[in-house]
Amino acid sequence: MAILETLVVTVGPAIAKTLVKSWLEDSDLASSVGLSLVDLLSKKTNDRIAQQRGRRQFEEIGEKVAESLLPLFEEARLEEDSQNAIAHAVADTLDKTPLKPALLVQKDLNPAELAEFLISSNRDLVQHFSAAEIALYERIIGEITNDIVDIASQLPRFTERTFAEILKRENQLIMVANKILAEVTRIREESQQANPEVAAARFEEEYRRAVIRSLDELELFGADVATASRRHRLSVAYVSLSVEKERLDRAEAVDFSPLPSTAEDSPEDEDNQIIVSVDQALAESRCLIRCASG
Repeated sequence: MAILETLVVTVGPAIAKTLVKSWLEDSDLASSVGLSLVDLLSKKTNDRIAQQRGRRQFEEIGEKVAESLLPLFEEARLEEDSQNAIAHAVADTLDKTPLKPALLVQKDLNPAELAEFLISSNRDLVQHFSAAEIALYERIIGEITNDIVDIASQLPRFTERTFAEILKRENQLIMVANKILAEVTRIREESQQANPEVAAARFEEEYRRAVIRSLDELELFGADVATASRRHRLSVAYVSLSVEKERLDRAEAVDFSPLPSTAEDSPEDEDNQIIVSVDQALAESRCLIRCASG
C-alpha cells in the first residue's frame, strides 16, 4: 500500500479521534480507547444529525492532517515498507494510548508534552525499528501533536449547550483546520528556504507556531456577542500601519512620516511621496529618520 493511502486510511481516523478528545477536554473520554468517532461525539450529544455531520468534518480534518505529513516521509527517503510500518505505529500510538487527564486540564495544552507522553508510552511499538525509523516516527508524532493542539485551540469553545449546533454547521470546523494547515505549510516552507540548516529551520518553525498558538487571539467582550463569536485571529483583525516615504534619489537615509499627512502639503510634495506599510519600510531601509512637524 502506498504511503499516502496508509496515511489517509489508517492515520487520518486516529488523528480525528485524538483531536476530538483534545477539543472536548473530557478526562473520561480522553482515557478511553476503542471508541469510534461517532461514539465519542454521541457522549456529548444525542442529536444524530450533529453526530453525522461532526463525524464527516473531523474525518476530513484527520485526512488533511495525515496528507500534510507526506513530505516528511518523502524527505526521510526510507523504503516503502519502513514508511508503512512507521505510519501504522503512529496510528496505533494515537488509537491505543489513553490521554493523561493532567495534560488536558492545563490552560494551554503543550504539544511537546503531549508528544513526549505518547512516545514514552509506546516504546514497545518501535523496539524493532532502526535509528532512522525511530527518528521519523518521533518527528511524525511531534508534527501531529502540534497540528492537533493548533487546530483544537482555534475551534469554537466547547460547551454542552452549543456543541450540537457547532457540529451541524457544515464545513465550519474544516475551514478552521484549513487555515491552520495552510499557515503551517507556509511557515515550514519559509523556514526551510530561509535557513538550509535542518535544526535551525525546525526551531524557527516550532517557535513561530508557538507564538501563533499563544498570542494570535483577539477576544471580544459584550453582552450581545455570542460565545462562539468572541474569539478571532489577531493576525486577521490586525491592520498594519502605513507611512509616507519620500522619494530621494541618492539619499542614504529615507524620511518616513506617519499618516495622515497635513492639509498644507503641496501637490508637488504629494508627487514625491510613496505610501508603504511599516513592514515594508523596515525591510527595505537601512536607516530610518522620524521627523516631527512643527
